Amino acid sequence: MEKFREKIRKEIRLAVVFFGLQPLLILLSRRIAPSFPNSMTPDFIAGFLSGLVIVALFYVCKRVKALKNEAELKKLYIEEHDERNIAVKAKAGATGVLIILIGLTVAMLVASGIDKMAFFTLLGSTLFVAFVMAITKVYYNKTM
Repeated sequence: MEKFREKIRKEIRLAVVFFGLQPLLILLSRRIAPSFPNSMTPDFIAGFLSGLVIVALFYVCKRVKALKNEAELKKLYIEEHDERNIAVKAKAGATGVLIILIGLTVAMLVASGIDKMAFFTLLGSTLFVAFVMAITKVYYNKTM
């Protein structure tokens, strides 16, 4: 259980680093943005990072609470190491990526007749997802 406790402490430290970097990343995006006229990029980045901070804050609170209470720590350990939960995540992830790949392919084919830029963007996204699927399949076939 001590290894798990240390793992949680590392996750909390990583989240705290992210909390500290968030304002710097927002300032950096504002610094770069003037080179893109009429760009909504800085506002999008600020909102996106703020949303991530809110999610990370809930995550950290759950972990801090678990570190302070042995029963909560045990519950979190079981939740993260339950074989059924692990199998469900793996199956959902594989199915989800396949659905995303099919959706991107259909959207790419539709966009091919409408807009070149949208088509090439969707083509790049489709190829990226397919590449990631292939690489992870090779990796897991060799490591499992």
